[in-house]
Amino acid sequence: MDKLKTIIKSSPFIIAFIYLIVGALWIQYSDQAVLAMFDDSDTITQIQSFKGWFYVLASSILIYFLVYQSNVLVKNLFDDTRKEKDKFEATFQKAPVGIAHHKPDEKWMLVNQTLCNILGYKKDELLQLNFDDFIHPEDLQRGRQLDQDIIHGVISSYKDEKRYKRKDGSFIDIQLTKGSVRDKDGDVKYLIAIIEDISRQKKDQARLRQTLEEKEILLAEVHHRVKNNIALMSALLELQLMNSDSNYLNEVLYHYKTRLKSLSLIYDNFKGVEKEPNIDFKWFLNEQYNYLKHVFDMSETEIEYRKTNRDIELNINQAIPVGLICNEILIHAYTREFTDIENSFINIQLTAENGRVKLSVENNGKPANGQADINDSQSLDARIMHALVKQINGEVSLTTNDDIEIFELVFEKGVWKGAGSHIQPTS
Repeated sequence: MDKLKTIIKSSPFIIAFIYLIVGALWIQYSDQAVLAMFDDSDTITQIQSFKGWFYVLASSILIYFLVYQSNVLVKNLFDDTRKEKDKFEATFQKAPVGIAHHKPDEKWMLVNQTLCNILGYKKDELLQLNFDDFIHPEDLQRGRQLDQDIIHGVISSYKDEKRYKRKDGSFIDIQLTKGSVRDKDGDVKYLIAIIEDISRQKKDQARLRQTLEEKEILLAEVHHRVKNNIALMSALLELQLMNSDSNYLNEVLYHYKTRLKSLSLIYDNFKGVEKEPNIDFKWFLNEQYNYLKHVFDMSETEIEYRKTNRDIELNINQAIPVGLICNEILIHAYTREFTDIENSFINIQLTAENGRVKLSVENNGKPANGQADINDSQSLDARIMHALVKQINGEVSLTTNDDIEIFELVFEKGVWKGAGSHIQPTS
């Protein structure tokens, strides 16, 4: 049966040819068979008559069967076509976006209910409109030029934002996507337009931009106030230093002043308003080095200063504790005793490899009187140092090799998010 259906679908010529061959064989060999089997003329006449009627009956049955099968196939074809049409109609009408077909001369062919709802028209009303009736004048010419580009094959499709006027006179923002359907000669039969109302998205985007602008202004104001407050505290410490006669107090105040300077330098290089909040740490380290060199005026001692620093950017939440650690390490090196030491030096190296940052500070000075031991758990400087190292999950070491003190800080470079410090006091 399946083979017969295939034959019926394939070609009427094949069916007619098969029928012709079968009929010719029947006529040719059926007469010979009758003559070979019977000699009586009356019997042969009756059998020939019966054979003729049998051939007519068989042909009628075959024709009926073929016509019936053909009708079944045609009916199935019409059913499939109707189902596809119903499916297209359902998809076209129930689509969550507006869909329309129009001719190259801008005459509407089809519009779906969603588009009618978007523009507030009934279907028969919308089909009578021209483009000039609902497209904003400032968007009309650009859209027509793009349509012509599709018609002439310059582009195959385009996506654009326009303003459409609803029946009540209000304008809405829409996103329009257009393509074309062409005939076998390549001429455009009609254009397909997909229309989506994006008015809410545009309003949300405008509110979001406004919110971001307000946050940027607020962040810039906070940044400005932080810098001002740091400068104020530094000035107060400077004032206190000018009126203090205690060497110990002056040393403490100078130390806290350098910590404030570290924070100030970080905020001077803060670039978080426009993009990622990163700090150029090579710049910071050079500035901190120059500042401490000025604070600890060592002009009477000839010290060779060496610097080998890579270009490294650190996230601000990581740069703050690392900057304070660098301040403690550099102060420790600057307060060493370099008098009567030949070829005295302070060597600073900042490198990065495989995501790990290493800061190394070497010097050949001697321990100064009263200098705090950075490994002493009772020293406030040491407690601050180790608390900061713990905060960045880093490692710090202090070793001596041939009278050269080597201070190393190693930590993983990362992106820290969130506000606040996680420094925990050491026990």
